[in-house]
Amino acid sequence: MKDLNYTIWSGCDLAHIAQSAIGLTTRSRLEARIQKHKSHCSKIRASMNTDQAEPEPKYKDPEETNRTGSPPPGFEHSLCDAEILLGFAAEKAALGTASGGTIVDGILDARIAMEAHAVTKDVLRRFWIAVSELSRITGNVTAVSLAASRSSPIRWLKLRVLVLVCAVVLGSIALFMNNSTAEEVIELITQQNSAALKLWSDMQFYRIEDAPADQESVLQRRAFAGVAQPRSAAVPHLTPDELFGEIVEFSRNSNWLLETASRLNYWFNPSPMRIDPSPVKFDKDNPHHVTDINVPPQISTTSEIVNAGLTQIVAYQLIRNFSLAAYKTNWVFYGGITTYVLPAVYALLGATLYGFRLSARLIRNRSFLPSDAHSARYFIALISGIVIGLFGSLVPKNLALPPLAVAFLVGYAVEIFFSRLDDLIARFRRDNASRPFPRAQAMPAE
Repeated sequence: MKDLNYTIWSGCDLAHIAQSAIGLTTRSRLEARIQKHKSHCSKIRASMNTDQAEPEPKYKDPEETNRTGSPPPGFEHSLCDAEILLGFAAEKAALGTASGGTIVDGILDARIAMEAHAVTKDVLRRFWIAVSELSRITGNVTAVSLAASRSSPIRWLKLRVLVLVCAVVLGSIALFMNNSTAEEVIELITQQNSAALKLWSDMQFYRIEDAPADQESVLQRRAFAGVAQPRSAAVPHLTPDELFGEIVEFSRNSNWLLETASRLNYWFNPSPMRIDPSPVKFDKDNPHHVTDINVPPQISTTSEIVNAGLTQIVAYQLIRNFSLAAYKTNWVFYGGITTYVLPAVYALLGATLYGFRLSARLIRNRSFLPSDAHSARYFIALISGIVIGLFGSLVPKNLALPPLAVAFLVGYAVEIFFSRLDDLIARFRRDNASRPFPRAQAMPAE
């Protein structure tokens, strides 16, 4: 009975609050109604204080007809939702002077009749009319959306967005480092190819001079050197000291190429796809008998300088083979990721940005409703990103944007992607409709 007393007085207080929210024009009508509620509350409290058995409280209204007694199933839940929505409308001053009194009366009468177990058809009728009018005023805001907006896990949504953004940023940094290393390997290979040809040409004069004069190979060497560089066999381009410096510079670049290719092979290439580095381990176990990649500083004669240069060229050829193998493997693996995976990831990032922005706006407007339909957009974005990677023809050719930017925009606004698909389908249908059907030829009579 204490609960009943608290509920009745709460209904009277709610009527007083609604009266101040509606305005002065309906105050006289509400005061009469509030006096009626207070009189009814006084009668019920007087019956609580008597020593006799507590009679069942009854809601007496002279206009009451067709008593139903117990409320229909689900009515109490709807009444609670209506009271919550009425409080929101009163806070926002959304109750007008014309319809506000009808809404408040319909909901308050339903609450008192509910507690008194005296729900009538007339009470139900006025209650549902009040709820309908209140829903029209509040628009997309409902009792469920108010509860969801207060308890919505916006912090978890922020955490998911933060994790995805951090993953994309870290992945982009790693991909940038991989691409920079791969480009450096190719640049060093191109540079060393030209340097190796120049070094071989500069060594030809000293190789011919060191050969015995009576051997037939001298003429062959001069002829071969003349084909590569006509003046290399007759005129020395460099002094021995300059040739030694060129060999040292060539060795330094070969060492840097080996370090860069090894970094590409071990840092970025997957473990099952790594290249065997045994051919570029220059020690006594080297299969090509190249024991050292560095130029020994104790050499002094031109023949020793030439031999060191030839050794550097052979070592570079081994390093170049290893570097090209590591680069090709890296290009195949990360090329597939760049073409097919990254568009899907960036499309998912765009869908996440749209979902976060939409959820924040709905929570601010108190109209957020949790639903599994929101997650469907993320799957649509993933599919759209994969399709962009597979079929680049769906992207307009005159669009001055990279594919990843297109994937991000498609994830943020998937309607653009589907409108493109609809245009293609409509074009195919028009083409098929414009083609004349072949006429059936008459069978020749036998």
